[in-house]
Amino acid sequence: MDHDDAKMPIANSFNPKRPLPELDLIFNGTTGAVFPRSAAIPIADTRRALIEWLGTRKRPSCIEWRPYDMY
Repeated sequence: MDHDDAKMPIANSFNPKRPLPELDLIFNGTTGAVFPRSAAIPIADTRRALIEWLGTRKRPSCIEWRPYDMY
């Protein structure tokens, strides 16, 4: 979430690489909701994004984002 982003306040990370990973990204185990498989990003990219977020407290620009959908 980024309440300062009027165009995309809620977003999912996006990995453009294909094929998509063969795994489920659990959003809420109680409801069975999952993130889209395209939201899985490599660990190295995740680390870079976390470091960027720690420095800026804004949605990291080092990875791609897509608007949230209702899954």
